Amino acid sequence: MRTSAETVNKFKQAYEELKGKNLLRGSARLAEVRESALLRLEGEGFPSRKNEDWRYTNPGTLLQHDQLSGLESPRQGLKPDDLAKRNPLALATSYRVVLVNGWVQKELCRLPGGEGLHLYSLASLIAGQGPAEILDRVEATWKAQEEAYGQAFSWLNSAMSLDGCVLVVDANQVVDRPIEVVHLGDGDSASRRISMARNFYFVGSRSKVTIIEGFYSSAATTNLTNSVSDLWLGAGARAHFLKPQFESTKGCHVSVLRAVLETEAELRFLQMASGSSVARQEFRCDLRGENAMVRSDAVFLVEGAEHLDLRTEIRHQAPRGQSHQLFKGIAGDSGRAVFNGKIVIEKGAQKVDSSQLCRTLLLSNSAEVDAKPELEIFADDVKATHGATVGQLDEEQIFYLLSRGVPRAQAETLLAQGFLAEVLEHYQDAGSAIAQMNELISGWIARARTPKQSSNAGAGGRA
Repeated sequence: MRTSAETVNKFKQAYEELKGKNLLRGSARLAEVRESALLRLEGEGFPSRKNEDWRYTNPGTLLQHDQLSGLESPRQGLKPDDLAKRNPLALATSYRVVLVNGWVQKELCRLPGGEGLHLYSLASLIAGQGPAEILDRVEATWKAQEEAYGQAFSWLNSAMSLDGCVLVVDANQVVDRPIEVVHLGDGDSASRRISMARNFYFVGSRSKVTIIEGFYSSAATTNLTNSVSDLWLGAGARAHFLKPQFESTKGCHVSVLRAVLETEAELRFLQMASGSSVARQEFRCDLRGENAMVRSDAVFLVEGAEHLDLRTEIRHQAPRGQSHQLFKGIAGDSGRAVFNGKIVIEKGAQKVDSSQLCRTLLLSNSAEVDAKPELEIFADDVKATHGATVGQLDEEQIFYLLSRGVPRAQAETLLAQGFLAEVLEHYQDAGSAIAQMNELISGWIARARTPKQSSNAGAGGRA
């Protein structure tokens, strides 16, 4: 396997090629952001498993192939029928932005008209085809977030990302339908591609919106997704943010969502993760304003030899904030799931109410789960709890259903569905996407269920 230094040099060469072809356009400030990110990547390299944040996931497996094609130009030729086949949600009435291998495909988009809601491709803004004040805001956010929270994969994205989605919701707006941001991976084993979209979502004060940022691909795709998204909610704003990830088990996925919540803003964030041979999703949320609230929940499903790493860091920076997390998942075959959830309550952030719970079902003795909840509290008047459990389906509940004539396979499916249903209950007001996500969960469970093999499954007792 290539070393970290060799991998960095490979990407540096690609960066210089893009620069030589004048593809890294933009202002002097953006050029500075790109150069700074590359320098930091050169200086620190990609992490190894000696790094505590990567203890359970080998970053080398994400970079083991030459996946540099697809950076210079968008994939051509995809039609609406292709989109319908690859997007399992495909909401009929949503606004929609489609990116293929990180490039916005305008012919597949369905954009709003009228005032109050603005959607742009990042490439068009950088090229001067949009309001200068929005580009200025994008660049300022880009620079600030990388300086504060950058890490190897976001630095790589900063240096080489050429396109992405930029959404601006003006103040005092109620967006009348969901906004889908569809990331499609397109390729095969002969044409490994890398997708590095950079996305920005700005929701004005007292506005309401539902955003669905989905990641999908065909079964043959062997791409690497490396996506970074920044979300800002103004004072009193309300947002549902759904993030389904259903990519090929032959590909790899790395993504980061970083959110900032101002006073009395409310974010409900739901991840649904399945697929990819190796996937790592990170969520970071800063509650900057008083009385801000975030729900961060997830349904995760792993089977075969899939490896999924979910990480959250929620930072309370102001008084009277709330954060609640419920992560539930199912691991079958030799699948491995990792959860690392960190809550930080800073000095002065009094009267905070925070909770975190991760619960996992194992469908086989070879499946594995690593859960690491963390609390860092620097205020003395707060309420904070965390916990994690791992177990198998309850034999008493299975026996009860068997005694009423329900076949065992169906009984296991019903219990597994009921186990995950609690997560989705928090999002029933998010529209038809939740019903479709529930159907995808049911299909996965029906396919992946296996007979219970042993009563010794994990450290947490019954799930």
